[in-house]
Amino acid sequence: MSRIYGNWERLVRETLRREEFRRSALRSPSDLSSSSLSLSSPDDDGDEKLPCPSFLSFTYSQILEATNDFNPSNLISHAKSGRLFRGSLRDGTRVVVKMVDRLGFRLTRTVEIHRELSHSRLVPLLGDVQNLLVYKYMSKGDLSRNLREIGCWERRLKIAIGAAEALTYLHHEFMPPLVHR
Repeated sequence: MSRIYGNWERLVRETLRREEFRRSALRSPSDLSSSSLSLSSPDDDGDEKLPCPSFLSFTYSQILEATNDFNPSNLISHAKSGRLFRGSLRDGTRVVVKMVDRLGFRLTRTVEIHRELSHSRLVPLLGDVQNLLVYKYMSKGDLSRNLREIGCWERRLKIAIGAAEALTYLHHEFMPPLVHR
């Protein structure tokens, strides 16, 4: 298993290097002299590492209001770990609320970890209350749907590179490193 993981890491690093090389080839010589080539540079959309957002305190009634009492029409998906609902806070902020089926230490630890994460490729956790996690709503939809619906290989590669950047952050830049089990 570790050999496969090592091969995956090498593939990710090489893909990121090739992408950075491709980007540098598209830059003018003056752009190259004023910038360094690094894997953490912003991508073509101007995304870069974001500062850790402030963690909000929500009340259960605020979340009920935002999701219209967890109306079935707001249900996005039902996963093994819980249900996802779309919602809108009073100030107009669009959110996704995850109703977690498990409680206790694991949920508390998840919240603690999410409070520390800060990367443009990871969906930020805005806050929590009881067994509810409140995330920023991502208007482009979920990764699985995007990969199925996008026919353009260039766009798929860009998505794969973004996922690789997130994994690199979680496995190598965040301390202690996070590996999904």
